[in-house]
Amino acid sequence: MSSTDNGDPPRVTGQTPRRLLGLTVLVSAVLVSVALAAIRNHLVPGEPVAQPVPAAPTVGDCVTQNPWDLGADLTGINLDSPPQPLPSLPTAPCTGSRFGDVASILTDFAVPTAPPDPAAGPPADPCGQDLGEYLGLPPATPTDSGFVPVTAVHEALIGPDPRQRAAGQRWAACIVYLPISIDAAVPLTVDHPLRGAWQRTDDSRLFAVCGDDPATLIASNCRWPHHFETLAAAPANPAAPPESVQADCRQAVTQALGSSAALDHGELTTQVVPFRPNPDNGTWITGPDAITADGSYFNDCLVTPTDTTRSLTAPLRGLGDDPAPLN
Repeated sequence: MSSTDNGDPPRVTGQTPRRLLGLTVLVSAVLVSVALAAIRNHLVPGEPVAQPVPAAPTVGDCVTQNPWDLGADLTGINLDSPPQPLPSLPTAPCTGSRFGDVASILTDFAVPTAPPDPAAGPPADPCGQDLGEYLGLPPATPTDSGFVPVTAVHEALIGPDPRQRAAGQRWAACIVYLPISIDAAVPLTVDHPLRGAWQRTDDSRLFAVCGDDPATLIASNCRWPHHFETLAAAPANPAAPPESVQADCRQAVTQALGSSAALDHGELTTQVVPFRPNPDNGTWITGPDAITADGSYFNDCLVTPTDTTRSLTAPLRGLGDDPAPLN
């Protein structure tokens, strides 16, 4: 420290801090050298062992990674040449939160090497029957009205990861996972198994199909305000009178709700929307433009609030005699 003769406060000269800094750096270097020497001279006895290759999943295991992270890679079998392996997702036994479940296992699966022959008809779904049984889905047969229940059940076929393939594993697993929508807040996980989900009212609503604009049929979060829910669909019959199709739709909605109370009280109404795929861009053609003379289109059976200024706030399947969830 030094001070001036005019009574100014003492000032730090800076000489001593530089010496201390140099000493600190020197001591740190010595300590690091000693530590490295100790590490180099310390040997751990034993033999290195690689982590074991995970076994194939079992039915009921949890899907522990968001399947939607894989995007288009999860939508079908890649028939590139040479054939590409099935996508892989981590699975494990669990009792808590999961993105989906393993619904069935194919113990010896070979990826097809060529597209199916169109003349042979559509290829069999390797997951379809097992998936339906796992979820407890109703048989895919029309109701008395000709409509079949609509569900947004997403399935995928996954396979071994690179280490498992290298170990000779050839299994494939059918997984079921929850639908996604344009709303980022839509839930993608559940905290319990999906086995038998369709037989439980709350769980069956996990697979509900909702939207805001019948002209696009774009899905939205069924637990946020929305304007319609699709409860059934049927192949179109151009010869059927519109009144008959509307009556069939009402019957299908009544069956899905478990009661006609909300319709009878005027809270809800039904709507039939013709639709067919747009071959140009993979979207839907809806409304009158979807109708074709040869009947190669479908009818969606929607339920909406009768008061068009109101919105649905929850899925409707299994509603029974309860009031409709409207805002």
